[in-house]
Amino acid sequence: MRAWPNSTMFYIVESGFPEKLEKKIRDAIETINNLNIVKLVEVIGDDYAEVGQSVFIYKNRGCSSHIGWNQDDTEESGGGLIRISQDCSTGVIIHEILHALGFIHEQVNPSSNLIFNYSRIAYNEDQFINKDAVALTTYDSKSIMHYSSNDFSICNYPDNYAWVDFLGKDLPDKSCKGSSHWTSIESGVNCPVECAVFSLPGGEIIEKQRNSLSALDILGLRSLYPLNN
Repeated sequence: MRAWPNSTMFYIVESGFPEKLEKKIRDAIETINNLNIVKLVEVIGDDYAEVGQSVFIYKNRGCSSHIGWNQDDTEESGGGLIRISQDCSTGVIIHEILHALGFIHEQVNPSSNLIFNYSRIAYNEDQFINKDAVALTTYDSKSIMHYSSNDFSICNYPDNYAWVDFLGKDLPDKSCKGSSHWTSIESGVNCPVECAVFSLPGGEIIEKQRNSLSALDILGLRSLYPLNN
C-alpha cells in the first residue's frame, strides 16, 4: 500500500465545476476528514510549490482514480489524478478518494472466498484480477470499495451489441441478453446469477453500495494511516 506521508493527502480542485457537483466533492472530502484518521488538505494558488505532490481533482467523463501515493509519480499534477463526472455521486467520489489514499477494490481482497466466472467478463478484466493485492482488513462484502457481481458483465451490453463478439466465452442463457433483461428472472432463468462475474460460494450475488464507509473500511483506513489513532 502506498500511504501518503504524515497521513496527509494534498489536493487541488479544478475550477469551473458545476455548483452541485462541487458540493458533492466537498461533502465527500468532509466525510473522510471528519473521521480524524487522515487529513485531506486543499492546495490553493502558489501553495503547490511548498507542499509538492498533490492530487488533482478534475472534470472528466466517468469516475476513476489512481491508487495511493507514489513519490515517482509522473502525472502532470505530481501526485495523481481523480476524474469526476456529473454522474458521480458523493459515495462514488468517496470511493475514488479512497483509491487515491491507497485502497484497492474489495473484490480482489485475497482473503475473500468469492467464486469468479471469468467467461462473463466483457472488459476491464484487471478489475477482478490482482495478484499483488494486499488486504487492509478481512474481506468485506459491504465495503464501499466493492463492485456488484454484474459489473462489467457481458449481459450489460445493450441489445444492439451482438453476442457474437463473445462466442469464445461460455454464454449466459439467451433470455438474459441486453441491458433491459439481465437484472430480471425470466422464464425460470435467474439472469442476475447467469450473468454474475463473481458470487459467494452459495451462489449469492453481491450488490455494491456507495452510501457510506463500512466499519471495516474505517478500520482499514486506520491501519493504513495509524498516525492519528
